[in-house]
Amino acid sequence: MDYLARAGFDVYAVDARGYGESTRPPQMRVAAAQSEPLGRTESGLRDFTSAVNFVLRISGIARINVIGMSWGGSVSGAFTARNGHKVRRLGLVAPQWVSDKPIPLDPGGPLGGYRVVRAADARERWVNAAPEWKRSTLIPDGGFEAWLDNTVRTEPDEALREKQSIRVANGRIQDIREYWGAGKAFYDPGHIEVPVLLIHGEWDVDVPLALAQDYFAHLSGSPDKRWLELGEATHMLLLEKNRGHAYQALVSFLSEA
Repeated sequence: MDYLARAGFDVYAVDARGYGESTRPPQMRVAAAQSEPLGRTESGLRDFTSAVNFVLRISGIARINVIGMSWGGSVSGAFTARNGHKVRRLGLVAPQWVSDKPIPLDPGGPLGGYRVVRAADARERWVNAAPEWKRSTLIPDGGFEAWLDNTVRTEPDEALREKQSIRVANGRIQDIREYWGAGKAFYDPGHIEVPVLLIHGEWDVDVPLALAQDYFAHLSGSPDKRWLELGEATHMLLLEKNRGHAYQALVSFLSEA
């Protein structure tokens, strides 16, 4: 956000309900088994649409640039497919796509409304996507600690914060089971009719190269689609040592007339 702002953009970030600074559904205050998976993509899409409409209203402009990563790419991609007249250009970082193989995010088993995740354990899974001899240099010094502090800080439950843990809505996993992991797309990328920049990391195990390539091929309605394959980068490339290349590419792409 700082990088984009320094480049001259007004920048907004959206926390869908159940995440970050946004409110938690009341079901997240009771036992997870008492509700169906919360935070489905359709719910995130409604939240994102509200945010976009707010920005358009207060700014007085007709279209905005949109950036989405991973599940955020699903939300922003679906939004653009449905509301292309509100979007000027779309930047996507490793968006979800259909797979005929198990998707790592799904742990299996029955799903309640949410699950408790120890955020401090995320580093091992993160760096293990890279070759062993590259893991120690993948995340800049202090980068994981900053991510951890900001992630845990927004958890409303003090007891969980002390354990460096957070509650995470299970809706995304339910959508994997009903859509991405079942060979069914949540939306059709061919309905995106604006310029698209797709950024992918070579060590991404959550959205492997073949999936990203297939998604790119399905962007048949875009008048200008581009691909940036970032070397020595995982699914979390925006927080890693080579993130500057992605930042620069996005600024250049979004700045074009």
